[in-house]
Amino acid sequence: MMQDIAKQDAAKVGALPWGRTDVGILLAVMAFTLAFGMTHVRWHIQPFEDSLMLLRYADHLAHGAGIVWNIGDKPVEGATDFLFLVCVSGVMKLTGMHPILACRALLLVCQVAGAGFLYYGTRRLFGAGRVLAASLALFYAVGPGVLHITGGFSPPFYGLMAMVAWFFACKAVVDGPTDATSFGFALVALLTALTRPDGLVLAVLMGVAILYALRGRSVRMLTIAFGVFLVLGGAYFLWRYHYFGYLLPNPFYKKGGGHLYPESMKFSITNVLKMILPVTPVVWFAAAKKSLRQRAVFLLIPVVGFACVWILLTTENNWNMRFQYVLLPITLMTIPYLAGGLKKAEAAMSWSRTMSVATVAAALLASLMYWRVTFPPAAADGSSMHDIAVSLAQFKDKGYTMAITEAGTLPYFSAWRAIDTWGLNDPHMMHDPHGLTDAYLDESRPAIIMYHVGLESPAEFRHVWLGDGGPVAGPQKFNGPLSHYAVTHDYELVARWGPSPCNLHVWYVRRDIPDFEAIKRIIQGQPHFFLDGGPIATNYMQTEPPMVCGDPGEHLGWRD
Repeated sequence: MMQDIAKQDAAKVGALPWGRTDVGILLAVMAFTLAFGMTHVRWHIQPFEDSLMLLRYADHLAHGAGIVWNIGDKPVEGATDFLFLVCVSGVMKLTGMHPILACRALLLVCQVAGAGFLYYGTRRLFGAGRVLAASLALFYAVGPGVLHITGGFSPPFYGLMAMVAWFFACKAVVDGPTDATSFGFALVALLTALTRPDGLVLAVLMGVAILYALRGRSVRMLTIAFGVFLVLGGAYFLWRYHYFGYLLPNPFYKKGGGHLYPESMKFSITNVLKMILPVTPVVWFAAAKKSLRQRAVFLLIPVVGFACVWILLTTENNWNMRFQYVLLPITLMTIPYLAGGLKKAEAAMSWSRTMSVATVAAALLASLMYWRVTFPPAAADGSSMHDIAVSLAQFKDKGYTMAITEAGTLPYFSAWRAIDTWGLNDPHMMHDPHGLTDAYLDESRPAIIMYHVGLESPAEFRHVWLGDGGPVAGPQKFNGPLSHYAVTHDYELVARWGPSPCNLHVWYVRRDIPDFEAIKRIIQGQPHFFLDGGPIATNYMQTEPPMVCGDPGEHLGWRD
């Protein structure tokens, strides 16, 4: 019968002395991470679409309106990252920062803290040599977290929460479970779950890994964790159900729908392998060696389990693998533990200061090259509709509404009331079986209708182009009802901006509003398209509906 890992490894794993040199290295790692972030975050470009949705909520919350999409409407959680949203709003409230700056500042602080904690954890917990610990921390520091700060996404924040939770899990395995470690794991795992709903899945998988590693000795630790989740987490879920009316964030109903998505799981596994590729030899080495195999399984339980859970959701908006990023820090944290005798081998070498610095510098250079190839920097801002949105802001107090599928840039920078017809921020779209109807649009009589066409089959594409498809019931149907509503309710087609007639943003403006001509000029005067065509686009106003479009982009999911 196998012993639990803690007993088996009692004499094999232990922290090396922590001294002034370690403090100096820790500060150097954090200073480098800060400098790298400050110089590589693209501060001059706007965050990406989904981030701007979250920042709209954060702005409303910081100014006392609550977690609402439109001020005065009922609360809705279209921003999936609840705890991150609250923290961004808190930073805004405390500092007076603009939402975009508050978001990026918080993420940069988390990136710096994450790199520092990774050095501390690998060194103190597993006794990793300074060269290895510093190399892993710098690999993390120059990784995709910086790109996510540019995009305004939560992975550095989410990754920090998960890494600290995993630290407590590993500490219980290495040093044996104590009440302090158990409560530490429970509380930070709960914060991980509050950051994103999939964090709850990750926390459960960490619990399964602890059970595997500690066997019977895990009972008290997991009981404490269950109690914390039941009491504090239960109170939170009761509150959120009362506040929002639904247990999960709105995007989960949009992207899941109770179906299985094998392609999403395949994509997720590919993402994970790309992110941890440089350290996978260590994982395979540990899995192949009998004395280290249990350690490898301990790590693989959350890594493989979390990668596979994405079979439940579509992969849309998974920009730069951000949904799987959280597995990077917990994998890096565990590498010294899997390496087995590497600590002794490193300690046996006569490392001069020059050799140590040269080795870390070489590892840093290799890390920069790897991440540069795997995650090319953002080529443009998240949406080139910025100028239109800013120009429309002059009408924000006129009581106008826009009904749109692109719900990031336009609502955020225009500050208009908005109906997100894609459904991420609109509970009606996800929970009413009739979906988008004329009656629902009549309630707001939107001044602007804008949708992205290019996802449809050829037959549906033609109907959307002409607006003759008629209303189609269902939460996932929006372009047909939008185009039909526009052509039957006195709207004027003012622009079809796009890189091709098969991939377009279509704009309609209601003729009877006082500012019709001014809004029409704004929309027609700002060429834009961001999904795959860059900022240059053509207005295909006079074009007939194309008979054959081919594939406007694999990520659009449309095949003839």
